[in-house]
Amino acid sequence: MSTAFNMALGTGVLVGFSALSVDLGFANFSRTQVQAAADAASIAGAISLAEGETDADMVESARTWGQANSVGTLSVVVDETDVVRGTYDADAGTFVQDDEGIDVRARAHTVGSPAFLSRIFGNADLDTQAISISRVMPGAVCTVVGTGKASAHGTPDLIGYDSEVDLDPEFAFDEEAAMCSNSSINMNGGPFVDGNVRPGIGGTVSGGTVTGSTAPLSSVLEYDAAALPAGITNWPHGYSLNSRTPVNVTPGDYRLTGSLRTNGQAQINISGPTNLYVVNQDVTINGGGFVNSTLDPHNLAIYVTGNQQIRINGNADFYGYVYAPDSEVDVTGTADFYGAIIAEDVDIGGTGLVYMDTSLIEETVPGGIQLVR
Repeated sequence: MSTAFNMALGTGVLVGFSALSVDLGFANFSRTQVQAAADAASIAGAISLAEGETDADMVESARTWGQANSVGTLSVVVDETDVVRGTYDADAGTFVQDDEGIDVRARAHTVGSPAFLSRIFGNADLDTQAISISRVMPGAVCTVVGTGKASAHGTPDLIGYDSEVDLDPEFAFDEEAAMCSNSSINMNGGPFVDGNVRPGIGGTVSGGTVTGSTAPLSSVLEYDAAALPAGITNWPHGYSLNSRTPVNVTPGDYRLTGSLRTNGQAQINISGPTNLYVVNQDVTINGGGFVNSTLDPHNLAIYVTGNQQIRINGNADFYGYVYAPDSEVDVTGTADFYGAIIAEDVDIGGTGLVYMDTSLIEETVPGGIQLVR
């Protein structure tokens, strides 16, 4: 075999490998760019759905945003049939078209991507396509909130309900209830949440089992400091309660200027709308604690000013609302909690059930959009 032939063969092989490298490099670049276009399309379509627009508007929005992308000098194409509304099952890897679905699938592709080596085999193009699926996440009512830190440990269950529908959570489940924070949320052990757990912007949820959304919030949670109304009655009972004799509270508004603590068999009976305003003091509920005979969380509200510690560790079920946006709130023990908590730091532990009552919270946090494929 002549030297000239060998050189020609070697040159051909070298050119072939060079062309292949160029093709592969452009193909990888194309895939990245087309995937970005598909993501933009599915997200835009999901936003359209979330805003209550028609399916036709959804398709048009997806196409507009998807086709705003390009691959080098090549256009990206998103056809009308490439945008579909439906339901995506991540475990099965299936997407079923459904007019009531909350997922949007979008396909983006190029036409006529140039190729070098492919021409040898009679194909001058390397068309690229990508698929993306975005989901409209349900809104959330932040019912257990730790703006600075929210966590759960042990084996508590957190379940959403609406006491204005029924005082029995079994008949008033509310899927919008959520534990929320401006930070990541840690759930050590085996907490189970039949609802949502929503960390702060860029945050994550670790541990536990959550049936609803764990998507980060899209805005920062902010709460005003607890306000003390003028002219309210001073707390007429003691602050350190140990007696087996129940304290029967007449419904009304009360100002507490001492650290409230119940121990042993001591219990505070609530029979109607009662608001307690705790001024720069801790609250520790052990033993019998608060007994709300109405079983309605609306009938007991505890407002705490300042940076304090609130401990709910009684052996009687607690029905009420705790608003302590600058304080730390811990719920432990074996008793159940029915209501809502707004705190700077909140920790849920023990073995009791926590029923998150959405009717105590006025605002719903938007659900947002989440890429699911």
